[in-house]
Amino acid sequence: MDFRIATIAGILGAVLASAGARADDATAGDEAFKNGDFQTALKLLAPLAQQGDVEAQVDLGAMYFAGHGVAQDFREAAKWFRAAAQQGNVGGQTNLGILYATGSGVPQDDVRAYMWFSLAASQNSAGAVRYRDHVAQRMTADLLQVAQDAAARCKASSYKDCGSQ
Repeated sequence: MDFRIATIAGILGAVLASAGARADDATAGDEAFKNGDFQTALKLLAPLAQQGDVEAQVDLGAMYFAGHGVAQDFREAAKWFRAAAQQGNVGGQTNLGILYATGSGVPQDDVRAYMWFSLAASQNSAGAVRYRDHVAQRMTADLLQVAQDAAARCKASSYKDCGSQ
């Protein structure tokens, strides 16, 4: 019995220490990003983004979008924004909407842009509301309905059925 308790305590301690290190890397990576130290940010945030850390994914997407510390690559930016968006992150959803609205790194697609903006807007993002409404002005009533249905389907599926592009 004591061995089991010690083993569980050891595993729990390792998990908590790992979480603490992860939190430290995330904090340090976020600070480096905010301070313009993009090489350090990349070193710290890339592994976290690959592990599914949503804030690291958004920051990494922003770095690729702007070419900060990496070669500008809209496709790579879209990859990281999509990963965050599919976890329900407002920034990832809004940024992915911008890429679809402009055709940067993804095919230009007002339906997908509207869908992602609408999902972010449903989480009280004033910027996403403005972007969504701007894209809606370019759409026919039929396309607008398709986009609204896509947003509803995406949200209902917990962001699993949002299209693959």
